[in-house]
Amino acid sequence: MLELKYDQRWFDEINLGDSTGTIVTTRNGRAGIGAFLIIQCIKTNRYLIGRKAFRPGLDISHQFTFPGGMIRRQPEKDTFAECTLESLAKRVEAEVGLDIYKLGCIKPLDHVPPYAGTYQASGQMVTSIVLAFHTKVSSELNVNSEADSTVYDFAWRCTPELWRELS
Repeated sequence: MLELKYDQRWFDEINLGDSTGTIVTTRNGRAGIGAFLIIQCIKTNRYLIGRKAFRPGLDISHQFTFPGGMIRRQPEKDTFAECTLESLAKRVEAEVGLDIYKLGCIKPLDHVPPYAGTYQASGQMVTSIVLAFHTKVSSELNVNSEADSTVYDFAWRCTPELWRELS
């Protein structure tokens, strides 16, 4: 269901960690690895987008976000692809109440390099490398973003609407 088509040398730099729940990092531990899912409605050409909730010391609070989060080591999952898919499934379920296994084909945006960014969290600078994935749905599915306290205000939005708000 999930195919990762990045340069194999990139995967040589991944550290899955030793125990379940550990955030997957680069081999040297300098950056955590995350993933998000761009969900596009074919009929309306709108995207499911929310905002990061306020957390003291987090300088990305209230910024727009797609569902997703940090990739964590998963029980009985031995590959980066398996850990990525399961982590993404758990975050999407928690943040918007959707089961990604029922959404259809999920593909990496492999023509776009992973995003790397540094931000402040709990008083320290944190670096994350984030992989983007996408899927398309035929209609705007009902979502529930009330269940997860790390995000809010998920809705189907047009990208021009976002550009106006960002500028």
